[in-house]
Amino acid sequence: RPLWRVESALEQSSSEIGAPLISKPVAENARSHLAHGTTTVAFAFAGGIVCCVDSRASMGSFVGSSETEKVLPLSPYIVATMAGSAADCGYFIRYVSARAKLFELEEGRPLSVLSASRMLASALRRQPRGLGLSVGTMIMGFDSQESQATLCYVDSDGARVNGRLFAVGSGSPWAYSVLDAEYRYDLSIEDALNLAQRAVHAATMRDAYSGGYINVFLLNHSGWTRMRRLRSDDPYLARPPPVLRSKPENIRDTSIVAACSERYFSQ
Repeated sequence: RPLWRVESALEQSSSEIGAPLISKPVAENARSHLAHGTTTVAFAFAGGIVCCVDSRASMGSFVGSSETEKVLPLSPYIVATMAGSAADCGYFIRYVSARAKLFELEEGRPLSVLSASRMLASALRRQPRGLGLSVGTMIMGFDSQESQATLCYVDSDGARVNGRLFAVGSGSPWAYSVLDAEYRYDLSIEDALNLAQRAVHAATMRDAYSGGYINVFLLNHSGWTRMRRLRSDDPYLARPPPVLRSKPENIRDTSIVAACSERYFSQ
């Protein structure tokens, strides 16, 4: 069937047999106001998509777990991240995963990344207001061997944004500070993995709700692969990347160069 008809059928089926609705909004005094946070990063580059997340799950000042899996697979070629409430994100992501499997069985081809993000956004939009949902999910992957990388962000209100780089969670301001300074589309695979790792590590050093393990994933036309799993307090991560410094050619007096170098490294 044409793609536009398939997408229309997806939206219609989502409204008819979508995620179950809660009949009444939760009372204001019955909600849990525990603060929670995380740091999730994803960006597209020449070699595919890199996704990096922490693993801390918190309930206010209490750390519930340091080994939470915040990257959930929707298919062999598509994954989704969790930011916000783990229960809300996990429920809706697993709902989309089940619908994606049904679509593959009925249509004989895998669900596209854009259709998966549209299905998630539709399921969130039809929920009654006042539920206190907390969902900040990135859906990413490849549709075929010839397709380009696709990266989408979906939030609790059903808003959907397609982009090349996202950082989501309470630690995102510190992650963006690293990404904005060093991100380029033509990064090599090794440089892309290191950049995502440094961005999440910077967030774990400043954000109390981010920590645990740093998990780095690579997505390409062959599927998704976990490339690294490091503790966020690993001393190796605190070391800055090597910087090559060359001797100034317009300064011939070596004593001046030595004095400048001594002053620079003593600061």
